[in-house]
Amino acid sequence: ACMKNIISLNSTLSQEERNYFSLSQKNFILEKRHRLKAINSLLKKFLKDPAKKDKEETKIALLKELKNSLEKEIYQINFEVQGIIDEYLLPKTSNKEDIIFYYKMKADYYRYMQEMEIKGDEGEAFLSLAEEYYQKAIEGAYGQLPELNYTWLATVLNYAIFLGGVKKDKEAAIEVAKGAFENAVQNK
Repeated sequence: ACMKNIISLNSTLSQEERNYFSLSQKNFILEKRHRLKAINSLLKKFLKDPAKKDKEETKIALLKELKNSLEKEIYQINFEVQGIIDEYLLPKTSNKEDIIFYYKMKADYYRYMQEMEIKGDEGEAFLSLAEEYYQKAIEGAYGQLPELNYTWLATVLNYAIFLGGVKKDKEAAIEVAKGAFENAVQNK
C-alpha cells in the first residue's frame, strides 16, 4: 500500500525509479517464494512416506497453515503490483522501453502465481496471462530495443525461464535463450 501511495503521487517513473520499484517488489516477494518452495518440499517429503505422515501430523498441519498464509501474501503482493502497473504506470507512459518493462514485470508476477502450482481455471488463467504478457513484451521490444538492452535481454531470458520451468518445454526454452544470446553476440 505504501508503494502504491508513492507511485500515485508521480506515476511517471524515471528508469532508476522504475528499477527500484521493480527490485523492491521482487526482493519482497522472492523471500516468500523461497519459503513456499521449502515448505512444499517438506510437505511432499512428509506426505510421501506413510509412516512419517502419521507420526508428523502436527508438523504437517502447521506446514499447511504456513503454506496457506504465504500463498495469501503472494496473492496480495501480486495483485497489488499488477494494480499499480495497470492503474498508474502503464497509462502514464508512452516510452516503449517502459511499456515493455512493465509487460515483462506483469508476466513475471503471473509466473510467480503459477509457481504456486495452482490448479484448475485459475491456474490456467495465470499461465495464459503470463504467456500473453511475455509475448506482448517480446513483440513490443522486437526491432525497438537493441539486442544488448537490459530490458530486452531480461524479457527474453525470463520468458525462457517461463517456458522451461512452468510450461516444462525445455527445448523451446533453450531455443529462446540461445536465440537471444546469438543475437546479442552478433550485434554487440
